[in-house]
Amino acid sequence: WPTSSEGGPGPAFFPRLLVGLFAVSMVVRIVQDIRTVRRGVAVGEDEDEKVIPEEGAELESALISARQVAIVIAISVAYVVGTIYLGWVVATFLMVVIFLVLAGKRNLFVVVPLAAGLSVGFAYMFVKVVYLSLPTGVGFFDDVSVRIFELLGAY
Repeated sequence: WPTSSEGGPGPAFFPRLLVGLFAVSMVVRIVQDIRTVRRGVAVGEDEDEKVIPEEGAELESALISARQVAIVIAISVAYVVGTIYLGWVVATFLMVVIFLVLAGKRNLFVVVPLAAGLSVGFAYMFVKVVYLSLPTGVGFFDDVSVRIFELLGAY
């Protein structure tokens, strides 16, 4: 956990902290799965019918739409490509708006400020707190992203 010249944590601190937290959560989940398997499958009222001890563990395949899965994948790929050309802040804003509208939130007086607040707030956290360089986009979008970072005091 090397420190920077300013006496605070270095740029590798937060990614390492997140990886450590992910590792701990994976170990907890693996232990939970092992305990569930060791308990075995409970037998229902009918001898042939088996019930899984954990409620909601099984997802019915009838509830999954191939079209919706394709839309989610397309949005994810478009977001990654969008961060390169539009910049992280603009792409995140658009992705949050699209996601909320597709999730059923149609009130634009709530969706747009929420998306703006999330994209600007996380941009500030990543650039100013975590010292992570975010993509700024190309051309006009580069100017917009740099101006947003300047207004945040990050540049």
